[in-house]
Amino acid sequence: MMRIVLFAFYPCVAAVLSGCAFYQVHTPLALDPVVLAEATAPERQPDLAAAAGRVAHPLVGTTRVTFDDGLSPDEAAIVAIVANPELRVLRHELGFARAQLIEAWTLPNPEAMAEFAFPVGAGTEDRVAEFSIGAEWEITSLVPLWANIAAARRHDAAVALQIAWQEWLVAQKARQQAYRVAAVRDQIAAVRAVEHGLQDALVSMKEAVAAGSRTDIDLATAEATWLRAYTARLDVEQELEAASLAFNHMLGAPTSSAVTVASEVSFPRVPSNLLVAVSSLIHGLETNRLDLQAMQMEFDSQDERYQAALLGQVPRTSVGFFGGRDDEKIGNIGLAVSMDIPLFDRNQAQVQREKTARAQLRDEYHARVGAARAELMRLASSVQALERNIGALQQTAATHQRLVNNYGLAFEKQAVDVFAFFESRIQAAEIQRDLHTSKADLAAALIDLETASGAMLCTSTTTMENQP
Repeated sequence: MMRIVLFAFYPCVAAVLSGCAFYQVHTPLALDPVVLAEATAPERQPDLAAAAGRVAHPLVGTTRVTFDDGLSPDEAAIVAIVANPELRVLRHELGFARAQLIEAWTLPNPEAMAEFAFPVGAGTEDRVAEFSIGAEWEITSLVPLWANIAAARRHDAAVALQIAWQEWLVAQKARQQAYRVAAVRDQIAAVRAVEHGLQDALVSMKEAVAAGSRTDIDLATAEATWLRAYTARLDVEQELEAASLAFNHMLGAPTSSAVTVASEVSFPRVPSNLLVAVSSLIHGLETNRLDLQAMQMEFDSQDERYQAALLGQVPRTSVGFFGGRDDEKIGNIGLAVSMDIPLFDRNQAQVQREKTARAQLRDEYHARVGAARAELMRLASSVQALERNIGALQQTAATHQRLVNNYGLAFEKQAVDVFAFFESRIQAAEIQRDLHTSKADLAAALIDLETASGAMLCTSTTTMENQP
């Protein structure tokens, strides 16, 4: 009997020792400046271009990236997915989801016990040491096992979809910022042209005052108008610097190695059948938006958790074996079963918690779908308003440019008021700035429309040019 008991005990000891052999060890991870600089330094451009070329996002797609002449908006979107620092942090959520999946697969460890008692005192000369050894395992952990595994798998898929959705949002913001940089850069070209023209006119004005054909009041008017153009140019340059810094931040690039926007940027064109396209996007909203797909997957995961909680109502049951010997050298061996009596705790709190969480997810999903549909209609209206505004600004710019040309001819003949001539140049520059700003706003609105729908609405087909 003793041999049988020891033969059953040795595997338990071997299992404990083998389990210890698989323990993980601590891996150092420092936050010193050197390690931090290496962790946050962006990849070199060739390596970054190669990594961006391997991106196959379900919404953004694949784009070949080159840094030779700056990045186009579509290239910036791909680079942002690879290098954006916030996305690097977010992707660690996959590790937590994998940990939950491992936890779902993990069964409780069996428990081993051993007891020894030695006889002491008078009259124990014929007695021997008694002992008892055994092991038990909770079998009720098998009841909700597959429900927990299914919940963890669906949660893992939901986290992956949510990360892909955040990548889509960052990519769209990078596209918007690239268009903003291009628009402000074109504004600088326009205001610089006006400033140089007014500067030349100011030189001519000084010569005319010296010759006596113009007055000091005319000269003061010309100088004040030129200073307005000069201040406007400084404001636009400051705006370009701020837009460029925001653009590089989206790409995770430091100021020491700033990334520029391509010299020629094509702005998106509004579809001719915008409302029809938006209606189609609304109908396909629940299949296009990755965050809604993630919520659907998370709802299924929560439903599995609810099922696991229901299965968890089974009373906790453990089975095991024991063996030993008493002080009279009589051996024994047998089986043991222990079970909770579900008198008070029937897992009712966990069941109610998971049931409520499932209902909350359902209502949250319906609320987000409704909000997304309303947002699409609002953005479609905004796009149409911006398109009309750009058309009006283009007509105004063309009309005002003819006025500036006529004023210029009259100014050379000294047949027009100085203030009217210089003011017309300033107004022309302001109209150009409004036009470029409206085009950038239209591109941003179209991208917002794509972002809210979870699908590409239009492609970049028109190159932004200075209007006359």
